[in-house]
Amino acid sequence: MRSEAYRVFEKFRDSKYDTIPVGYKINWQNVLIADSNGKPCVLTTGKYKGYFASATALKNGLNTNLGECECNNQVDPFEVPMLVLAGGKNIVKTYGAKVGDLVLAYNMTNHNLVYSIIGDTGPPENLGEGSVILNMKLIGTTSYPKTRADTYNIATGKDIMICVLPNSSSFDTAKPYTQENIKIRILKWFSDQGYPDEQKIKDFFEQNKTEFK
Repeated sequence: MRSEAYRVFEKFRDSKYDTIPVGYKINWQNVLIADSNGKPCVLTTGKYKGYFASATALKNGLNTNLGECECNNQVDPFEVPMLVLAGGKNIVKTYGAKVGDLVLAYNMTNHNLVYSIIGDTGPPENLGEGSVILNMKLIGTTSYPKTRADTYNIATGKDIMICVLPNSSSFDTAKPYTQENIKIRILKWFSDQGYPDEQKIKDFFEQNKTEFK
């Protein structure tokens, strides 16, 4: 039914999202809504012009400069390394992980360490996915994906260790969320636990690598 779904959506799009074809229903997930009629927010300016404005569970806490459909209040997955917390019941949530908790991701193959945060929630079928910039940093590329094939190419392997810092969502919180202030918070948290620099943190991961495998 994919081709039929495409045709229906194209008609909806061509009506400027005013009219859903008779007999069909379109449900939005994670797309910001522009008005009370349920029309999706399509950005008209900036580098993401023409794209839908996407919602994230974690907010930047802005009161001004909210942008179109308040998209600036969402955490940008192209700029901020984020982990998606899976829905339903899973071991990560059992141990208390929640949106806003700080995260460290470590690539055991190339030793890249990425400072991150739980920025969104997802379906219960998996343990979560990484934002675009999180995956890029883990594999060591600076080229943003432009096609579906490019997106597949930044997928990580099974050599990634994830460390969620418990009850850290309110630890030295700084908003709006940026790569730099997330890194500062995580380094401070680890320093308080007796790991004074990045190399010591990498040593922590390496020492637990055997158990992880």
